[in-house]
Amino acid sequence: MDYEEKKFKTNDLVLTYQEWDMSQDDKPTIITLHGFGVSGHMYDEFSRRYQDTARIINLDQRGHGDSEISEVGNYQRSAFVSDVEGLRIHLGLQNFILIGHSMGGLNAIEYAASFPQHVTGLIVVDAGPEAAKEGVDNIVRFTQGPDELDFDEFVQMAMRFNPRRTEENIRERMNHRLRQLDNGKWTWKFDKRFRDPNANLKIGSEATQEQLREKFKQVVVPTLLIRGAESDVLSEAVAHRTVDEMQNAQLEVVAGAGHSVPGDSPDGFTDAVRGFLENLTHEK
Repeated sequence: MDYEEKKFKTNDLVLTYQEWDMSQDDKPTIITLHGFGVSGHMYDEFSRRYQDTARIINLDQRGHGDSEISEVGNYQRSAFVSDVEGLRIHLGLQNFILIGHSMGGLNAIEYAASFPQHVTGLIVVDAGPEAAKEGVDNIVRFTQGPDELDFDEFVQMAMRFNPRRTEENIRERMNHRLRQLDNGKWTWKFDKRFRDPNANLKIGSEATQEQLREKFKQVVVPTLLIRGAESDVLSEAVAHRTVDEMQNAQLEVVAGAGHSVPGDSPDGFTDAVRGFLENLTHEK
């Protein structure tokens, strides 16, 4: 195994992360934040490709993957951000590179705006202050589907949702996103209340698009916004406008990728990250 599964406690929750490259030599550290409904394993393909260059910490955010759920239903953006700060302290890091996808991208923006002294570089993946309703609705429909299915039924459902992936890739991903029940069926690992529209969970923040735009503008650290060329969530227009409005940002578009860029095009995503971080190092 290329990584080690580890746990730590912060804000009264035990959270899980995957640590790639435990050599502890003088490499930069990257912390990644996944999107809604998945886990740190969404960065496995990237981590395999980049572990020789950086120490990579892929966090299962609260209520996701193998991390504990918030019994009181606290999934506000401020709680996710506080967890990242707890992880930084746990790891003993003064600074690090932060990558966030979708929901994790908005959490990363909030963290970088709140703790710029700890972020040497920020990479936001297919997330902006405005999301296309069609793409968001597709994600919600997928995660609010059947509660219990056979493993193969989940695989087929995921393949219909994202036909860019091979069945082998989907099966590997589902091994990390599902858990088996006593009745032999499988269900999602994430907090089951995410699937219940009557649970009234507030996930993220209730900020308006204008407030989110202002938050993006507050970020001072060097930032790369990565967009999937075929994304149905982050439009080309919003991506360009966001980069133009930020203080120190650039845009990279990854061909052949939809919303889930790291898994849709692992090579393209890794190349984009590598190019940005190499330039960041040369500019120091």
